[in-house]
Amino acid sequence: KEGSVAVATEAVRVAFDKATGRFSVTDLRRGEVVAESLGAAAFEPRQSSIALKERADEYFYGGGVQNGRFSHKGQSIRIVNTNQWTDGGVASPTPFYWSTAGYGIMWYTFAPGLYDFGASEAGTVRLTHDTNYLDLFVMVDRTPVELLNDFYQLTGNPVLLPKFGFYEGHLNAYNRDYWAETEDGSGIL
Repeated sequence: KEGSVAVATEAVRVAFDKATGRFSVTDLRRGEVVAESLGAAAFEPRQSSIALKERADEYFYGGGVQNGRFSHKGQSIRIVNTNQWTDGGVASPTPFYWSTAGYGIMWYTFAPGLYDFGASEAGTVRLTHDTNYLDLFVMVDRTPVELLNDFYQLTGNPVLLPKFGFYEGHLNAYNRDYWAETEDGSGIL
């Protein structure tokens, strides 16, 4: 197409508009655009971000252990270890999320970030990390299992412990009957 550059496989096409820097990701197996940016990526000396169009019927999952959070639609999540086990704390962040639209994104960084899934601006998914580069893996598949398997292809499969390998050590993190939050909200007693 005139005015654009595209990279494609048999299954996926990523097209960039030369004039605006906008991009779209198309699942060629379904003939459907699964993700599209609202503009060019933004780069600042210590931060970079992208904004994607959010569909009305789209939901978002992932980001690692986001305590008290499961579906992120209309929410912002931090991609940084806050070491807090209370509601809203982040105990083990992962710079990866997947969408019910049929795509997942893993930002290749250890830098802190913020993923805003329409909390600040309805219809906009804004991904930001405290880094001056943009290095993303974009996965395209139909189901959550397929998207997670794509993610595991990059990171390795999660460890499956035998039953005797599980322990009760973290039960206290979620049992509020015996614990009290500190006055500054940074932990539990």
